[in-house]
Amino acid sequence: MTQDPKERKSTNRDIEEMLQLPPVEFKSKFYLECYSDLTYNDKGNALFHKLMHKSLEKSHARRNFKKVLEIGARNLEHFHYIKHDFESFTLTDIDDLSNELPGWKLTNRKIDFIQDDISSSRLASNEFERVIITCVLHHVRGMESALMEIRRIAKSGGIIDILLPCDPGIIYRTLKQFGPYRRARKEGYLKIKKIMDARDHINHFLGILELIKFVFRNDKVKICMFPFSFLPYDFNLWATIRIIKT
Repeated sequence: MTQDPKERKSTNRDIEEMLQLPPVEFKSKFYLECYSDLTYNDKGNALFHKLMHKSLEKSHARRNFKKVLEIGARNLEHFHYIKHDFESFTLTDIDDLSNELPGWKLTNRKIDFIQDDISSSRLASNEFERVIITCVLHHVRGMESALMEIRRIAKSGGIIDILLPCDPGIIYRTLKQFGPYRRARKEGYLKIKKIMDARDHINHFLGILELIKFVFRNDKVKICMFPFSFLPYDFNLWATIRIIKT
């Protein structure tokens, strides 16, 4: 699978070669060769991602934060939606992505990249006025430790914003069939996509939510479902969770 997946369908040989890779190498190759095609080259899925990320920034447009942290910022997907001012912005990911970031971000004194595992973070305590986590918590091993670390590094009075897809909710799974799975089937790597999801989405929505409520039980937690705030998670696509650390 060395060609752009938009140019031709994957062959059975391509698929079998990729499935033989060790899980870590498989993941790296998937994000390099398949992820952008599934996310941005399908109009419906691109719109879904746009609406999700914009919903998290809705009330922050005119604010100013001294120090901001985004956890798991692999493809800088959320960074483009941020409208508020900041004095410094730190990006982290469990992988070393410094060679993949655009040059202007690495030379901009306001923006810094740090390789970091949020389950055992080396970031300082009580450091950031705003912490952002988008579409990350389904993937994290050591979920409760990660949430405790997130709380530790956020400043007292600071804001923690979490974007959480409603996986495996009924509507989410249904639309997945007509979005990324339809695209993957068309391009010939549906099996690859399903294996990736099975390996990568190790935490489910309700479990994540329960642990968030527990870890941040002494803080202010506001949960909003989209697009139907009055319906349970099974009938929604994503949730935004805003936490104010006391």
